[in-house]
Amino acid sequence: MTRCDEEAHDLAMQLHHHIHGMEDPDPVRMFGHPYAEPHPIVDAERAEYLEYIAQFEDDDAGEDQERNA
Repeated sequence: MTRCDEEAHDLAMQLHHHIHGMEDPDPVRMFGHPYAEPHPIVDAERAEYLEYIAQFEDDDAGEDQERNA
């Protein structure tokens, strides 16, 4: 392995560890500023998405209650 290959590998590993160490972004933020002005379709899609992810939060809460019972 050449010096250049080793440096490339080291840089790739640093980047890999940095990316995997990052926190997951809040997916709702993608609805924040897709256009310069508020848009009713984006607002409706945000509301639908929030309802969708709320289903999973309810499921998680139910599973926690079952485990604690």
